[in-house]
Amino acid sequence: MVRRILPVAIGAGVYQASLLIDTIIASLLPSGSISFLFFADRVNQLPLGVIGVAVGTALLPLMSRQLRAADYEGALESQNRAIEFSLFLTLPATVALVVLAQPIISVLFERGAFLSNDTLYTANVLSMFAIGLPAYILIKVLVTCFFAREDTKIPLYVSIASVVINIILSLILIQSMRETGIALATAISAWVNALLLYVILKMKDNITLDSRLINHGVKTVICSIIMGGACYYLNLTLFPHMNMHSTTNNVAALIIAIMACNIIYMTMIFMLKVLTIDELKGFIKN
Repeated sequence: MVRRILPVAIGAGVYQASLLIDTIIASLLPSGSISFLFFADRVNQLPLGVIGVAVGTALLPLMSRQLRAADYEGALESQNRAIEFSLFLTLPATVALVVLAQPIISVLFERGAFLSNDTLYTANVLSMFAIGLPAYILIKVLVTCFFAREDTKIPLYVSIASVVINIILSLILIQSMRETGIALATAISAWVNALLLYVILKMKDNITLDSRLINHGVKTVICSIIMGGACYYLNLTLFPHMNMHSTTNNVAALIIAIMACNIIYMTMIFMLKVLTIDELKGFIKN
């Protein structure tokens, strides 16, 4: 038991160590860089925590039961549906955080000593962090596929490798991109982590992407792009001069923009038959 738990605990600690190293690297930059990273990471962690933890928590016991019962087809089905639902939730969140980063940061933090320039820098960092959001969620799913098979070492080794990549890229990118380079390095390392986990699972013949996942994944990308166009238009229309309006007006405008984008996205999802209402209820229930 200890041998299985220890790599999991160390793997979780590696992620925290990565954040600590990012902070140390940011300390070499001009004043304020650490704050920009901190505030952007707090916003980015919201969908990551809600979606990632929920998917991982639901998937692990289900797959463990299926594998113990030698239901390998069922386990593969569960993996595919978990990935499908993760993309369904994270792709639009990624688009919204990238396109609406500036008004989101402005509404949440721009007051007192947090000035408009701070909003701009933090929004740029948030956009880079958000690029890695789908990868973060996919890592939660793919790591669970290893844990359900009682393999805790490979995710540990992969996470250590991704931390090393993160450090190297951060030191390179801060030369031209400052704290935004650190965020981009973190996003890239997350995608490398997810890709390595998938490749290893594929080599072990423990994962197969079915036609439904591929078909719905492409449609989800299309829906997210259309929603992104709406986000971009609303950003130009509702938030051209936020400092000239009251906080109440800016909050109301942001809520309207988010609701409008959600409606557009869900409308496209149902029009392209990515999900039916019954399937969506089933995902939420599970």
